[in-house]
Amino acid sequence: FKVQAKAVADDVTVQAETAGAANTLVFRDDHTILADNTDGRGLVADLKRLNFECAGRDLLIVGAGGACRGIVHPLLEAGVRSLTIANRTVSRAVEIVKAFRSCDTIRACRLSDVPGAGFDGVINASSASLVHEVPDLPDELAACLDWGYDLVYAGDTTVFVDWLKRLGVEKACNGIGMLVHQALESFELWRGIRPDAEPVINALSALDRSRTS
Repeated sequence: FKVQAKAVADDVTVQAETAGAANTLVFRDDHTILADNTDGRGLVADLKRLNFECAGRDLLIVGAGGACRGIVHPLLEAGVRSLTIANRTVSRAVEIVKAFRSCDTIRACRLSDVPGAGFDGVINASSASLVHEVPDLPDELAACLDWGYDLVYAGDTTVFVDWLKRLGVEKACNGIGMLVHQALESFELWRGIRPDAEPVINALSALDRSRTS
């Protein structure tokens, strides 16, 4: 209901506007509703926690759905040098790029046209891991990567993270930290305080390990 949530709000943050959806509604004292999207800020916060550098780096995003829309603006604000959005249906990636037409650091390409070099980090924003599939990327891509991140957080790892590590990308992580950080962003909007992320991430990771062991 994220699209519908945005529609009921009186005011919309730039993050929710560019994402086209809201994951957080704030009911204010003047009886108006603010819509926000904390997903991208949650991702950037987790990348910072992991020491996955964004500023001045060339990043590849795989997938052009709602998950991608939610993270583009915060990544651009984080100072990336370039963003490439790759999708099987390239028109969907082009649509997102058009929303940032004033920015010359973002481009679209077909998934099958992703080069095997030229990126410092890769973010899987597709749903492939949910069906235990790896996006159709060239194996040689891993040789140039400093890090990889999967927005999916099901289980202790994902097939995408396993694929990267098998190809030698040691700094690869699933999205459980993003899940926590985006929730902390919402909690702070509602309550005015920000809990510590680390104990929550550790508890959720331990729970996932116990479920999959």
